[in-house]
Amino acid sequence: MSIKNNSFQYYNPHPSGRKIDDCVIRALTIAVGKTWKEVYKELLETGWILSDMPNSQLVYEHFLKEHGFERHTVKVVKGEKRPTVRDMTNEDAAIIICRVAHHLVTIKDHIIYDTWDSGNKSVYSYYIKSEIKGGKS
Repeated sequence: MSIKNNSFQYYNPHPSGRKIDDCVIRALTIAVGKTWKEVYKELLETGWILSDMPNSQLVYEHFLKEHGFERHTVKVVKGEKRPTVRDMTNEDAAIIICRVAHHLVTIKDHIIYDTWDSGNKSVYSYYIKSEIKGGKS
């Protein structure tokens, strides 16, 4: 099923189409171009090595670093509001993974991909592909 609304595209890569608490896996599949099972397996292996849960920030940040992503913290001046996920769709990066309260969501080519429209959520940090020596990744 494909629902497009403004900058939102319904996206559920779960192998059996179930809606479960898998936002980390879901966000990473679109970001790195791998299947749900491939990402889940990598997160499990990384979680095993780091002795943490596969959907913990420590584990998914390690995964993202291994795939060439760099973390950026949103700095807010007192009195100003944090940018929302929808605000981030205006950025130049082809892929942006946003960390909002209790959720991870990916923006690809200015479109929010998720099972629900989290466009109004405030962004605390985000991840984009870092430069690779000799050119862009």
